[in-house]
Amino acid sequence: MSRDEVAPPSGPRDANRDGSRFEVEERVRFESLIIDLAAGFVSIDPERVDQAIEECLRRIVRALGLDRSTPFQRSGEDLVATHSWAVPGRDAFPKVWARADLPWSFMRVMRGEPVIFSRLDDLPEEAAADKALIRRFGRRRTSRCR
Repeated sequence: MSRDEVAPPSGPRDANRDGSRFEVEERVRFESLIIDLAAGFVSIDPERVDQAIEECLRRIVRALGLDRSTPFQRSGEDLVATHSWAVPGRDAFPKVWARADLPWSFMRVMRGEPVIFSRLDDLPEEAAADKALIRRFGRRRTSRCR
């Protein structure tokens, strides 16, 4: 395991392995990642901050088995992607999303709530417009075994 990656547990889970022990190991692995990421910003040159944030997103995406991570901030009536990292085969998100493009997500962000989902079908019915736009980006083209 290299320092810049959090490797998944080696091999398949042992059927006799205690589930709570596995959860503790995963939590420790995740907390170690967060500590390592934060430590990387202690003495960083200001001109490298954006690059460092994108590297952090890459490590988080890989560690959690996500397709992408894109933090947004509000700019008037729009959400602006400040940084982004996606696995190979995923299209990049547009830099700016209008409130009309993602009304449900926009309202959640304005209330300080995250927008996190594993599948589009996990989003509620009131997120129909958001789902339609997100579908345009297609499915991940690479495959993964779980």
